Amino acid sequence: MGPFTYARRLTHWFKSHPRAVALVLVGLIVEVVFEAYIPVAFEHIIDGAIIPRNPAVFTHTMIILGIGLVIATGAGLLIDFTYSKLATQVVADIRVRLFTHLQGLSASFFQQHPAGDINARYSTDLSAVEHTLETWMHSGWKPLLELAAYNIVLFIIDWRLALVAQLFWPMALLGPRFFAPRATAAATDLKKGESGILSAVDEATGGRQVVRAFGLERTMTERFTTKVLGLTRVARRGALLSSLLDRSSGTGIILVEFLIIGAGTYMVLHDRMTVGQLVAFDTVASCLALAMLRLAQYFTELIHCAPGFARIEEIFAQKSAVPEAPDAIELPPITRGIEVRDLVFTPEPDRRILDGVTLAIRHGESVAFVGPSGSGKSTILNAIMRSFDPNGGAVRIDGHDLRSVTVASFIRQSAVVFQESFLYNTSIRENLRLGRLGATDEEVEAACRDAEIHDIILALPKGYDSPVGERGALLSGGQRQRLAIARALLRNPRILFLDEATSALDPGTEIAINETLARLSKGRTVMAVTHRLASVTKLDRIFVMNKGRLAESGTHAELIAQGGIYAGLWKKQEGIHTSDDGTRADISVERLKQFSLLSQLDDPMLRELSISQFVTENVPADRDVVIEGDHGDKFFIIARGRVDVLKRQSDGSQRRLAVLEDGDNFGELALLRDTPRNATIRTLVPCIFLTLQRNHFQNLLDASPSVRAAILSQESARSSTPFTNHSMAPFPVRSARPGPSEPSPK
Repeated sequence: MGPFTYARRLTHWFKSHPRAVALVLVGLIVEVVFEAYIPVAFEHIIDGAIIPRNPAVFTHTMIILGIGLVIATGAGLLIDFTYSKLATQVVADIRVRLFTHLQGLSASFFQQHPAGDINARYSTDLSAVEHTLETWMHSGWKPLLELAAYNIVLFIIDWRLALVAQLFWPMALLGPRFFAPRATAAATDLKKGESGILSAVDEATGGRQVVRAFGLERTMTERFTTKVLGLTRVARRGALLSSLLDRSSGTGIILVEFLIIGAGTYMVLHDRMTVGQLVAFDTVASCLALAMLRLAQYFTELIHCAPGFARIEEIFAQKSAVPEAPDAIELPPITRGIEVRDLVFTPEPDRRILDGVTLAIRHGESVAFVGPSGSGKSTILNAIMRSFDPNGGAVRIDGHDLRSVTVASFIRQSAVVFQESFLYNTSIRENLRLGRLGATDEEVEAACRDAEIHDIILALPKGYDSPVGERGALLSGGQRQRLAIARALLRNPRILFLDEATSALDPGTEIAINETLARLSKGRTVMAVTHRLASVTKLDRIFVMNKGRLAESGTHAELIAQGGIYAGLWKKQEGIHTSDDGTRADISVERLKQFSLLSQLDDPMLRELSISQFVTENVPADRDVVIEGDHGDKFFIIARGRVDVLKRQSDGSQRRLAVLEDGDNFGELALLRDTPRNATIRTLVPCIFLTLQRNHFQNLLDASPSVRAAILSQESARSSTPFTNHSMAPFPVRSARPGPSEPSPK
């Protein structure tokens, strides 16, 4: 965005304050007229008073100047007061509109833009706009009026010399015309670099535990230093271009002033102009040059500020995820149910997440969406929640297309509990009231009793007025989720959405909260997304998603009997158990037989592995369990949790290959040989792993040479076949699958 475009678009924000703008402009005109009259007064004093020795003309002129000074001073004070209010109000308008617009953007926008980038737009970019507005009246509006007024006065004094003075324009504008595009590009690069610095600081702050745990302080500092050096080069180039822009304008204006003095002196010497006219003309020309220099300097400031405003406008250009139709109606109380018909969602031309999904849910039913990771189960839930509008098909509630009803009337009848429900750094009571702002204390406490957390809150030092800390840090995970449930219940919703609501909790807490949710679901439509199938066995219906389509539906028993995708997922998770406190996991012999590498072992050997060789490991969220390139000596089974499988790219970034969940495994080859890991495994939620060391496995094989030979023969045969994903999941239907050229993690 160039400086002229920036100025034009920024002017748009003043349209809602016409009276203040008019008052400021009138005051500026009064000031400029007075200032333009001062050189004319010099002409009167010199030619009408000093040279003819006429004191009366001097007295008369000074009286006019005195009256003008009083009026101009009053006008100046008025416009200073008015414009200060106007500028701060415009900045406030931009802040509020930016904040409001951000609230309506889709989740994909926030996935594509790091928090540091968004914060930079709201801080440094908006600060640049604020600086522009603070100086706009005196450095922008007033010099423009001065240019018009001084040019008129020049032609009044002497039209011939005024024509010479018009050379100010090309001489002042040639430099900016040449250097401005380059300076603008440098300023844009500078803004991007500053945003990158903020994002790097944000990542370093958020990942400080990983940095400390793996001794990455020096590496992170070197990466940050590289970013800073790049930013320094961009800043140096921008500063040089800005200086050249200012200097080129100033030099051109000085040359024109020399020309005016020379031509004016020649005209006086040949009696074509009086001394008073020359003094007045030169004074006005100097004022005109000064106004041009101020504009040129301000032009440089606009170049630096314009990219910031362009980045703010980028956010304004983002369309709301759920625009409301002008003729949208209020959604009546929900009584019949939800129908999804031929739903298609294609966020990108070559990426179809939902592909013709059709289903129906009766009001009062409890249903779940399950399926492999990336199957579209969370997306279908978000479509029904109207987190976005589909590209094809429709979601209907009691026959009303969700796009034809007001967002507020739908939200009033629904509530959601997320995997990590956000809590604000305020009291428990205030966090709960976010569910329904007008709720009474009695209603808040009733919701907490239903969520079975009332007694826990009362046991806290300040009860319901106790602070929860940043993001609820002063509460346990189970307490945060129960507060989230109470907040949802406070709405008395007809539809309750559960988006992996218990997946990050320890097993005992998950069981307790699932029992609470089952009790509270009566009389409501409950829709859950989960990857943990043990929590959906008693629901009315289960919808199984696969590759964006509805693959199966029915009760738990019906789906098991079908022997399809759901049965495969159930088989993968069955036989792995964790203690209520999450400190201990175990796996059955029958489940161990399903792993290809272990299938050659007899029952006694598998029993020994299960009882004495597999070790339980608990790993928090956002930790690297396996790092690409490191040598591995351990086999992992995910007893509980979800992990990312990441592959390093040539530019140093990491690309997701897959997401593994309960029952999946990785690192199988590490039991046989010492080979580098070919992918990084990072936990998405707190995870419980069952791990087996290579030396323990090898010791077991030493006791049975025939079994060792069979396993090595099997592994050799598998290695010679085309790609299979045996080390990530042992079932035909699995949680996620890399592309055909992407190796599975060793």
